[in-house]
Amino acid sequence: MFMRTKDSLVRSGLVVAMILGAMLAAAPVLARNGGVAQFPQAGVKMKNGLNLEIDSRGAESTGYRPVRVKLSNFPPTPSTYDRQVRITLTGHYGSGAYGRLAVSQVVEIPEGATSGEATIAIPSDVRGSYYMKLETREGGQRLEDLCADYVMLNNRGGFGNGDEAFPSFLFVHSKVPPREVRDRMVADDAAKVPETTATNDLPDVRNAVFAMGSNNNNGGQAYSQLTDRALLALLEISPNLNLLPPVELPERWIDLSTYSIIAISREDLLALAKEFPKRRRALQEWLAAGTVLIVYDAGQDYQHLAEIEKLLELPPLPGLAQKDIPFRGWMPASVEDRDRKAKTYNNPNAYNQYGQMVRSVSPTIEKMEPTTPAPQLAKSDDSPPTFVSRPAEMGWLIALPEKNPFPGDVGTWEWVLNSIPEQRESWCYRHGLTFSGHNTGFWNWHIAGVGAAPVFSFMLLASLFAVAIGPLNYLVLGRVQRLSMLLFTVPAGALIVTAALFLYAIGTDGLGVRTRVRSYTLLDQRSGQMVSWSRQTYFASVAPSRGLRFPADTLVFPLVLKPNESSEFNYKAIDWDKDGQRLKSGFISSRSLQQFIVVRSAQSETKLEVIEQKSAPQLQVRNTLGTKIQMLVLRDSQGNYFAAENLPQDASAEPAAAKMEDAQVALTKLIKEQDLKFPDDYDPSNSGNALTRMFRGAFPYYGSYSPVSTEVSLLERNLHQVGSSTIELLEPGTYLALVDIAPDVPMGVPVSKQKESLHLIRGRW
Repeated sequence: MFMRTKDSLVRSGLVVAMILGAMLAAAPVLARNGGVAQFPQAGVKMKNGLNLEIDSRGAESTGYRPVRVKLSNFPPTPSTYDRQVRITLTGHYGSGAYGRLAVSQVVEIPEGATSGEATIAIPSDVRGSYYMKLETREGGQRLEDLCADYVMLNNRGGFGNGDEAFPSFLFVHSKVPPREVRDRMVADDAAKVPETTATNDLPDVRNAVFAMGSNNNNGGQAYSQLTDRALLALLEISPNLNLLPPVELPERWIDLSTYSIIAISREDLLALAKEFPKRRRALQEWLAAGTVLIVYDAGQDYQHLAEIEKLLELPPLPGLAQKDIPFRGWMPASVEDRDRKAKTYNNPNAYNQYGQMVRSVSPTIEKMEPTTPAPQLAKSDDSPPTFVSRPAEMGWLIALPEKNPFPGDVGTWEWVLNSIPEQRESWCYRHGLTFSGHNTGFWNWHIAGVGAAPVFSFMLLASLFAVAIGPLNYLVLGRVQRLSMLLFTVPAGALIVTAALFLYAIGTDGLGVRTRVRSYTLLDQRSGQMVSWSRQTYFASVAPSRGLRFPADTLVFPLVLKPNESSEFNYKAIDWDKDGQRLKSGFISSRSLQQFIVVRSAQSETKLEVIEQKSAPQLQVRNTLGTKIQMLVLRDSQGNYFAAENLPQDASAEPAAAKMEDAQVALTKLIKEQDLKFPDDYDPSNSGNALTRMFRGAFPYYGSYSPVSTEVSLLERNLHQVGSSTIELLEPGTYLALVDIAPDVPMGVPVSKQKESLHLIRGRW
């Protein structure tokens, strides 16, 4: 049984008072600020022989928020048949890109079992609803005792919401107690129950957290010892932080998407690989998608780096075969990162009374009290670096030598954060997207010919129609002395013109779906790991009746020009099933542009067949990527470059030898042909321009919103990297393929007219 703490009751009472008095009668049993709800509620008679538990504990940051649902028979006897119950959670209020979101999934109790569990992934942002309506149905029949008008989701920050700019941090440690024990410890701490057997087994993560805070320019601090119970209570009030044992990590990478940084020991990573391979796989796919993983206990001389790479199925860095390569080619901590000013994380919607942007602050940080000065940061020249790091597919991997780097000093943790490239630890920087500000680049990836009505053509036709149906019609009928026919000719003419305009619209836009996609895919053919980032624009003359469908291993984030101005009554619905997620309502509408940032990390069988001749610098390739290759650039194991063009599907060729500079110029030229570009005569900084206003509500202004550009995203950074003259174009044994359609980029509709798209694949054979 979960206990309600005094703080939980106070916070719940304040919010209940602000909403509706009716919520008092409907409020479910809550624990940990709404983390767990039990049904039937107290005082409600059980009618269907089922108990329902909804557990929403976890970080509140932007991403796919996992809500664990458990159904159990009562009395606990095995089911005589498969019981399939559909659970639907609907937000009571909403704003931003999701509006009022309803998410549903079937939870099954198999025949012979007493219970069944499922995890419902709810896309969320920092403006999402904490109160959800619960609807439970079996065979279409509503189970009244398992329904509620108000269910409170986990609210660890005391109704302060998460922060899409501030890094969210998950610490994984084997000595973290189970959920039930943690609940009791937090409740006892709130009730000031004396600790009879205080423990200090958990990592004291306060300095690592403090390094991400607002007052982190003091050169590092150390703190007095904190008991495990006090530490758990401290973490409990922060929406961006969490501490979990390995056994509680999810088995799907999308359920980790609310975290930007995860810290885990090498020992716990090894335990994951041995005891929980699905959880280890989820962690690996999460890292590959573009986030940051910190692994400590890499050895004082970093002798365990090879083991860490093997556990994460990462290929060795290039050049490892050469002699005297320190730290397996991992980059040592640089003095420049250490001495650079600590990073700031700007919330796109955080402003003071003067309209100036203010810096994000974690609630947890405010409770920390420094006591003693920190040790010096610098190390002698002959000692190992403080940490080393390397790319891990789209993500970033950092290794610390200490067996227990906690608490460490704030300066060192700031150093670690400063070393993370491209600020990928921040959700809005990583995606080039905001749910609480202004997405300035919305119209720079439009579909040519759609999204704006042919105003001048319509004005000309309307003028001609007015002349024909008015004065001309009057003169003609007056000459034949049939003015009474005006009662018939005017509406008939209007009907004919309207029908002609309608047929014109169908003829130009058709009845199908047009798409324009911009994607970058990393494909490791040796391990089968694939990561794709894409920006997808849809225009449907008639919205698909079944909405959009994406795989279950995919994140789909709507890209909206000004999410803050979306109506709170904008209803959207998502259904989860065995085949994935169906965005069935509200995500795409007829005759309007819709955009999405889509991220997928999964296993793939897609590959390009490459045969390397060892006796001579020569390659043979066969296009088995499932699409036509516009241009292919390869680099063999000896460092030689090769190139080929216009390679049809399943065709074979011997690429010609090429110079890196020539191949780079050719690829860059093709990429720039589909560069980001606003429509002609569209000025994103001028809302008064008449041509600008044609683009369906696109009135960009900056007022109280902070703009975020898609050009800072990992997608754009990787595409632009091809044209960089400061780095090598390819590593040995890799290739770049510019293709017509990317096979591993999931699309929301099975058939569409894809136009002026850009698909780049970076593969390793």
